[in-house]
Amino acid sequence: MTKLSQYTTPGIRASQQHEPMILLRVGIHLPQRSHWYRVADTQLASTTPLRTLAPYAIEAPSAPEFSANGARRAPHADPDAWVQRGSARLGHRTVGCASTTGWLRLRVQGVDDIYVATDGDSTICYDYTTSPAAELETPVVEALVGPALMLALAAAGRFCLHASAARIQGTLVAFCGDSGAGKSTLAGTGLDGWSRVSDDILPVRLDSGRCLALPHYPQLKLAPEVQYPAAAAPKLPVAALFMLAPPAGGDLRPVTCRALTPGQALVNVVRHTVAATLFPPELLGEHLRFCARVAELVPAYELAYARRWEVLPAVQRIVEQCVAHSTEQVPERHR
Repeated sequence: MTKLSQYTTPGIRASQQHEPMILLRVGIHLPQRSHWYRVADTQLASTTPLRTLAPYAIEAPSAPEFSANGARRAPHADPDAWVQRGSARLGHRTVGCASTTGWLRLRVQGVDDIYVATDGDSTICYDYTTSPAAELETPVVEALVGPALMLALAAAGRFCLHASAARIQGTLVAFCGDSGAGKSTLAGTGLDGWSRVSDDILPVRLDSGRCLALPHYPQLKLAPEVQYPAAAAPKLPVAALFMLAPPAGGDLRPVTCRALTPGQALVNVVRHTVAATLFPPELLGEHLRFCARVAELVPAYELAYARRWEVLPAVQRIVEQCVAHSTEQVPERHR
């Protein structure tokens, strides 16, 4: 019997397992050159410059397999061929998703339809009729580098966690949680020996029995000058996952932390994957196998703390103790 955790990525070209590429085709009037970026350890070629990705711009490959101009056009499937999937939120706007053979269609309030290929050719299409020189409006950029890019990355085996992350004692630790749970506080307060890696979104992938964080991803709440540096390491092993929870009612302790079983960790990793409600059935299966493997590989904890500044030193001490225990005495289930 095949174990749930035996993760594979069917439908992805073999070459993309190690060097995936995403093509972003914007508009019907295409320029002669593509704009290249490296996001989440993935090359992205776009027909239009994207200011949000400017910190991650790279030189065009000397011999690229293809350019963004060669990307496929958006499909014109029969309306009855589209099957409605889930929905999600992008700020105050709703994102709806439908699928047909090989494609997803995103409908975001105030934005024209966006199409994402899911059949092994990672293409994002946004057809609009204005001049290619015109700067894209903010809602369009947020939709393209938000749910559309997340879906294209997921099709290449890279899933985005709703998590902040920090380098702690030379290792990377991720803090997963809902909005307002304290992710940004822990990663960005500047606790002694801690340095922020991500603020709100953390792409991750599996490689040779490790869960790797891919920090080169735009953090929309941060100014360009405090984004994860483009010259910094493109992938970092995740040493521990902390699931942030509110203090239990009646529990007067300022900080509590408990280790999670792999089953409990699996539920939390699934829950804190961004845009998972938009996944089509075949991607949902891959995502579940991915999360099961992460839950086996990475020690996970539930962390609850009172939202008071004076509690942060105690939080720091407990997190560092858990990290030290995880790296020095790795339980059998994480090997």
